[in-house]
Amino acid sequence: LHKGLDKVKGDMLSDKILYIQADHFQVGKKTLYEIAEDFVTLGGKWIAFDEIHKYPDWAKEDLTVTVQEAKMQVVDDGSY
Repeated sequence: LHKGLDKVKGDMLSDKILYIQADHFQVGKKTLYEIAEDFVTLGGKWIAFDEIHKYPDWAKEDLTVTVQEAKMQVVDDGSY
């Protein structure tokens, strides 16, 4: 995860970067795609999903996020 975020230039506290702990109970209220879509609408450029392996059907949905949201970079991490 850190390797991917190291590519980000400038302030790591930027409002262009979103970190999501995929196993957090509130993540289930929206799909990964919906979260990414909302973030792009707000001008987001980088989204990082941690513990992605704990999110149901993450591989299918993560690919959808990566392909559909070409305006942003997606980084995911977890035990595969």
